[in-house]
Amino acid sequence: VTIHNDDDAPTLEILDTSEDADDAPMTFTVRRTGLTELPATAVATPSGTGSASPTTDFDATAGAISVAPGGPTRTDTFEVDLVDDDIYEADETFQVNLSDPDDATLADPAGTGTIIDDDDPPTLSINDVTIDESAGNATFTITRTGLTAFAAEVDVTTADGTATASEDYTATSDTITLGAAGTTATADFVVPITDDDFDEDAETFQVSLSDPKDATLADPAGTGTIIDDDTAGVAIDEGDGVVVLEGDAPDTFAVALTSEPRAEVTVTVTNADDQTTASPSVLTFTAADWDIPQDVTVTAVEDGIDEVDPHTSIINLATASFDGDYDGLPLEAVVVTVGDADALIVSIDGPGFGAVGVTSVFTAMVNAGGTGSITYDWSAFLEGNPVGDGDEATFQFTPAAGGTYIISAVVGDVQGQHPAVF
Repeated sequence: VTIHNDDDAPTLEILDTSEDADDAPMTFTVRRTGLTELPATAVATPSGTGSASPTTDFDATAGAISVAPGGPTRTDTFEVDLVDDDIYEADETFQVNLSDPDDATLADPAGTGTIIDDDDPPTLSINDVTIDESAGNATFTITRTGLTAFAAEVDVTTADGTATASEDYTATSDTITLGAAGTTATADFVVPITDDDFDEDAETFQVSLSDPKDATLADPAGTGTIIDDDTAGVAIDEGDGVVVLEGDAPDTFAVALTSEPRAEVTVTVTNADDQTTASPSVLTFTAADWDIPQDVTVTAVEDGIDEVDPHTSIINLATASFDGDYDGLPLEAVVVTVGDADALIVSIDGPGFGAVGVTSVFTAMVNAGGTGSITYDWSAFLEGNPVGDGDEATFQFTPAAGGTYIISAVVGDVQGQHPAVF
């Protein structure tokens, strides 16, 4: 007698599951429902249906399922190896599909596997920047480190340190996006720097990262250091040199400041001797005109004294200000070259002719340039040959000898000033 089976075949279903990638493999459960005396078999095949990708995220190798008979339900398992890719990404899914059932039917042939990402998000950091005041911009670099499937975003904002926004730099804020490609990515954050004219210490400001998205903050603060390029000082322009002549036109030199003062600056001009005069005696500079040169006029004093030609005169300058950088600056003196107009001049006056046996008197006169007592030695020459010497202002000559006598005098000033030869 043959008893024909009239009972429905059991059903097979594969259950959904989830797993961390570094806890691989992922185990799927295949459940048989229904009484049977036969093993229920099928083929389980991982599929790329979902956000996960074969090979990149999981092993797509198929395998056989066999659920033993007995009891109303029994299960078998199917394992899928996962790939731990170290990429920060969203949880991903794929399917395992049952096919080719034997001694069973398929009630739920698709199971969804969810790969729970276990990788840390990338980190963000910002560097420190040192910049010259005249450079124009301070460029900071924001760096993303770590593999990721997402573009990272972060807010960036400046804040005062010893530097002040609007005076030393421009307050700046932005939201920076760093792409997902590569192990690292960078983006620039530019802060305009103000090139002022004040002499000041190096100053700093802060650049801060906040509110990151798809990233964490490793180094959220960058320091910008502004190196000053201004120096408090007094610029003196003497041109080709300050040169004056007694009794002649004056000369000038120009004075200006080298940086903008924070308070009014006065420059006092003082003659160190009586050889020259300088005008004006006080120069005043403000924040509005600190770099506009002001002229000082130097005039030689006509003293009526024969002096070394040329000689020098000294003009001193001194500063005063409530700005400590400008108060009492050490300044170089201006050295003026003075041309003397009082050379020692001896004029000799006497008769144009004489008579035999008659003494002819010649008179030597010294101009006002002479100081102290002056002595004279006399020599008489006839056609270049000496004819007589004397130490007095008189001598006798004989016109019959022929020609004109020329008197040559060598004069020396006992105060040590230079001689003049006539």
